[in-house]
Amino acid sequence: MRLFVLSHRYLDPARRGKLEALAALGTEVRVAVPERWLDLEYRQPTASGWERVGGLEIAPVRVEKPGLPTEARWQRGDLQRLVRDFRPDLVHIDEEATAHVAGAAIRVARTLGIPATVSATENLVQRHPWATRSRRRSVLRTANGVVAESGDAARLASREAPTVPTTVLPQAGVTIPHATADVTRWPCTVGFVGRLTLERGLDVLFRALEGVPGHEWRLAIVGDGPERERLEAIARQVHLPARLQWLGTRTSDEMQSVWPSFDLVAVPSRATPTWAEPLGRAALSAMAHGIPVVTTTSGVLPEIVGDTGLIVHEGEPEALRGALADLIGAPDRRASLGAAARTRAIDSYSDQAIARGLLAFWTKVIDQ
Repeated sequence: MRLFVLSHRYLDPARRGKLEALAALGTEVRVAVPERWLDLEYRQPTASGWERVGGLEIAPVRVEKPGLPTEARWQRGDLQRLVRDFRPDLVHIDEEATAHVAGAAIRVARTLGIPATVSATENLVQRHPWATRSRRRSVLRTANGVVAESGDAARLASREAPTVPTTVLPQAGVTIPHATADVTRWPCTVGFVGRLTLERGLDVLFRALEGVPGHEWRLAIVGDGPERERLEAIARQVHLPARLQWLGTRTSDEMQSVWPSFDLVAVPSRATPTWAEPLGRAALSAMAHGIPVVTTTSGVLPEIVGDTGLIVHEGEPEALRGALADLIGAPDRRASLGAAARTRAIDSYSDQAIARGLLAFWTKVIDQ
């Protein structure tokens, strides 16, 4: 199969694992990325050029408004030339259907008579401007297939495009480390990884831990964000500072030495009117390292964790407290759940598993 993929995400080589797995399965992959991009959170500019790496051909495209995934205007002429010259069997748009580039790419594919699929991560109805809603609906209905991040995202897409084939597969796989963490240690270290924002639920975790009996545990927090000062105040109110370790922001590479220090990971996300956990990357990474997860019913999290962790209703400190207490005091159970979680991550969420699922879906799309 010859596959043309486009996304600003693949500027980062660390995000190309799924594509490298596809290439390893014999797929010829050309990846279109912005020639220039700007990380608006960290004001970090990135540039790309033509290259071949890991069995992939990376092709830059000129972009206006770089840094805004939905509003960025990829040069349609560049896209059409890259697709026409490569003559792929399928075009996959790894951007939301709301993005300008999704509309441009779907028109290019249709003009050249090439089937196209699009990603869908939105799992709640959003109040987009009329033009954005119209573009999303048009892209979903024109696509030959939809790759949804979660069951909720698939159901939402199917409401707008009920006749378009849909599959549920994560947009990015998780790297499976060779070694697993030793989760039977004492004292027990509970890990939290995420932005310090309201929806990530760290305040709920603090209130849950306030009532966990015993003294043989501590909480390590990775991340930063606008809620840091408020969260520090809550930690003082519930008498937790002596048990807390604030590790700040860590890169993906730096996290490889942090994950093994956790004995269990808490993902206490809670939904807001406009957000429910769409990706669950912290839970997936913990599972890949063989670390049991205590999480909530927010968004995709129950789908990811399944029966390999403990799931409680979001926003309920008492329920979260009970689950945490059960695992903090049970190292053998932590080990059992951690092993099951790692097996689930390998079988369903590794780059290789996702690549196999995508190839099976795309083959059906091409043959229809």
